[in-house]
Order: sequence, then structure tokens, then C-alpha cells
Amino acid sequence: MALRISSWILYLVALVLGGLGVLYLMAAYYEPIRLMVGSVFMIVALLIVFFARERKPPRITQEVQVLGSLQVKEVKCPNCGAILDANRMQIRDGVPMITCQYCGKTFGVTEKPTS
Repeated sequence: MALRISSWILYLVALVLGGLGVLYLMAAYYEPIRLMVGSVFMIVALLIVFFARERKPPRITQEVQVLGSLQVKEVKCPNCGAILDANRMQIRDGVPMITCQYCGKTFGVTEKPTS
């Protein structure tokens, strides 16, 4: 919320600077130095708008392809021993992670060899 308010304040400052820039550019007919001042105001206003805009983080999706048949057995919490729902598993930094809904511990899930 505070980030949104600060961006609106920056937009307001950019609007004021842009308006002053337009006035200075229109008055450049009488004083040529006002052309440079007006241009600086306009550039600063554009830079403020550019840096004040909200940036959304990129969405990263990861697909896993399994060549053989996949069977999920029980996933147990190593902390409390509760049986967990394998559908709640999430991939974080390339590692399958699951959070126990009973004790709250988060841990990585590893595959044990079957042979």
C-alpha cells in the first residue's frame, strides 16, 4: 500500500515537472536558455515516470516430463511423521518442496531408488 502511495506521489511530481517543462519550452522564444531548462524538466519527468511504474515479477513455470510410469507412495513428514498430501508439493529453486500442514516444517522431497 505504501509503495502504491509513493508511486502516485512520484507521478504527481512528474506531472508538475512536465508542466513546467512545457511552459519553459513555450517561453524559449524569448530566452533561448529556457529551451535547455524545459528539456531538462521533461527528461527528469520522463525518468521519474519510468522508475515509478510498478514492475511485476516474472512468472516462472517448470515442466517435468516423466518417461515411465509414475507412482507416488506415501510422503511422510520427517519431523512429526504425519502422512502428507503429495498434491501440495511445489517446485522451489528446482527442488520439490512440501510443507507439513500439521507441524509447519518445510522440507525437500527426494526419490528413493526402488532397486
